[in-house]
Amino acid sequence: LNIKMENPFSSMSFQKIIDRIADAFSVFDFSYIISGGLTLLLVYMDIVILHSRTITLKSPFLILAIGLFLAYVCGLIVWVIGRFVRRCFINTSKDFKKVYNETKTALNLDTIISITEEKVAYSYMWSRLQCDNNTPQIEEKLKFINRYWVMQALYEGLIGSGIIAILILSDYYIINRTILSCCNTWCIIGIFIFVVFLMFCFAKEARKYANTQIVDLLTLYYIYYHRNDNNGKEEIVVIDDAS
Repeated sequence: LNIKMENPFSSMSFQKIIDRIADAFSVFDFSYIISGGLTLLLVYMDIVILHSRTITLKSPFLILAIGLFLAYVCGLIVWVIGRFVRRCFINTSKDFKKVYNETKTALNLDTIISITEEKVAYSYMWSRLQCDNNTPQIEEKLKFINRYWVMQALYEGLIGSGIIAILILSDYYIINRTILSCCNTWCIIGIFIFVVFLMFCFAKEARKYANTQIVDLLTLYYIYYHRNDNNGKEEIVVIDDAS
């Protein structure tokens, strides 16, 4: 009797664990909790440390429940703020059209889809791939592409958290400006510059994931619905797992 034991530390098992965690972030939007939790921590520090207020809750379960709820709400708020700020400095609509048209031209998608409006065509391709999701390959690749949006939302939320951090730094400086030494003032300026730099990095990462999602979705649509040269009809091409 031969019993084959799977190594729990193998690369395949580790990848499955990563995939499960990523799926959880995608399905339950736990990505908001990361930026929201950071924002909640910053606000808590501002209230308790800077303003010497106390928040007392006796039940650990109540603390956890309220903390998760507030973190999620804060995550939604800072995501909206971060997305708005990113759109103020980056023309996301122009960015989308540029990446979409470049990818469409490279793949010669005009022979497959005749919808001219970029966002409508993109939504159509995404919806069709989901409706025709009858193979494990399509399902896995759509999940992988969807993670790009999760990461984009995460970085946009962190931009909002950075803005909250700047407001708290300003609050700290206003309260203590009369007693701050020159060294402390320069430390605050240094932290301010570092936070702005991080926000710039977060915006670049969010832009990268947004553009990569467009390229990958159009590529996936091209692979599965390319034009058959013989009869002019679309056909579904099944890709093996090695791809």
